[in-house]
Amino acid sequence: MKVTIITPVRNRRDSILRTIKSLREQSYQNYEHIIIDGNSNDGTKEQIINQCDSKTIFISESDSGMYAAINKGLRLASGSVIGILNSDDVYAEKCALEKIMAHFQNYHVDITYGDIEYWSKNFGKKVRLYRGKNYSEHYLKFGLIPPHPTFYISKKVLDEVGLYNESFRIAGDFDLISRALKGQTYKASYIPRVLVRMEIGGLSNSSLKNRIATNIEILRSCRNNKIKTNLLLLCLRYPLKIMQYLN
Repeated sequence: MKVTIITPVRNRRDSILRTIKSLREQSYQNYEHIIIDGNSNDGTKEQIINQCDSKTIFISESDSGMYAAINKGLRLASGSVIGILNSDDVYAEKCALEKIMAHFQNYHVDITYGDIEYWSKNFGKKVRLYRGKNYSEHYLKFGLIPPHPTFYISKKVLDEVGLYNESFRIAGDFDLISRALKGQTYKASYIPRVLVRMEIGGLSNSSLKNRIATNIEILRSCRNNKIKTNLLLLCLRYPLKIMQYLN
């Protein structure tokens, strides 16, 4: 059973090799790696070209943002299962992909997700643990989804729910995952282990302005997908995030 891993990247010269190495070291080797570069100008392209092998599809050209880049990869994907490995992320252990694919093969699920650790720059210190445990559709109205970098979906289901909505700048992951999980149409399975480690500092948390923009985009997504919520409910997820740092 083949899995497609998509990596969107732009100007990540210092981290992209670590990401590629993390995938290459996986015990599960039936994968293709689609790397979509947004026309980097810091040496990232050259780093990637030097690492390309028979499992790699590499495209480098200007695009309109992260979700447009991911969609390029999705249109090229030939795997039965699709996952995202961002250019600042690494797998938490060498058997992570093996565990993910075992759930698809043994439990015949449509979607899997697990836990993620957030680390300081260069993975110097673990600062936050985000668990997907006990997730339910009810959480969508609070703007909560399972950790996106741990979210794997069958190609068949993705074809049905559609690609990432490129009109979103920050909350495209929330929008796609909410479309996949709303109504519990598809069978989802939680993997009780840390699957991915990522460097902290994503776009949605980089400033107060971006946090506000994220909430506005999530609210728009909820309205599009007929999820009843409001800005007050969306803000209630922040105490939970604080608990993740304390844990």
